[in-house]
Amino acid sequence: VYNGTLGTGPITITGLIANTTYYFKGYEYCSPDKVYKNNGIDESLTTALGSDFITTTPASYGPFCNATSQNISVEYTPTGSFSGTFKAQISDEIGNFPLDATSNIIGTGTNPITATIPAFTTSGTGYRVRVVNETPLTFGDDNGSDISIIASPTTPTTANPATICEGTSASIIGSGSTNATGYTFWDQTTGGTQITFGVSGNTLTTPTNLSVGTPSYFIQGENGICLSDRKEVVVTVIASPTTPSG
Repeated sequence: VYNGTLGTGPITITGLIANTTYYFKGYEYCSPDKVYKNNGIDESLTTALGSDFITTTPASYGPFCNATSQNISVEYTPTGSFSGTFKAQISDEIGNFPLDATSNIIGTGTNPITATIPAFTTSGTGYRVRVVNETPLTFGDDNGSDISIIASPTTPTTANPATICEGTSASIIGSGSTNATGYTFWDQTTGGTQITFGVSGNTLTTPTNLSVGTPSYFIQGENGICLSDRKEVVVTVIASPTTPSG
């Protein structure tokens, strides 16, 4: 909020940063009511580039899963005289950047900057990156397109089902994976073949012809392209008793 001098204006605002868009709305402070009244004025202003500016090269990145850090290459073109360090800065999940050149820095160096989006960055679909410099204070434009960071699902917590007799089936229900929007079933802890027979939604019903033993199934939580580690679930199958003789 900028408080101008009393009177009808104009109000002079200082300290604006080059190549930055500002938005203004005028309010009138009325006394003795002591309330702010909206005078209906909405204005925007984009300041001139000035002699020093940074052009961030347009680029598309992602989508990424947030379980691990992600490296990106950020290219830029500086114009003017800079004595500070060039830095890659990331916005929040809706595209808002900090008002300084020190927060949310994910990489520094010469062109191109190798930047790292940290693991467990909040999920969102509106991230952007830009290049900034503190000396003189300069904010480059952003990369020009949104970056999606998807919440990675955690390992499911499904427990082993109750012991079954041969000739019957067990129900295995995918559950407990935070961020998962669905579950799949597999025959190996990694790789292997997805099991689709007997699957309805998040439930796998085992076949009735399982042999006596302890076959394993592996459950994977999924959220779009992001996959959890698989949880092993063991089904214990015991022999059915025979009909008593005599």
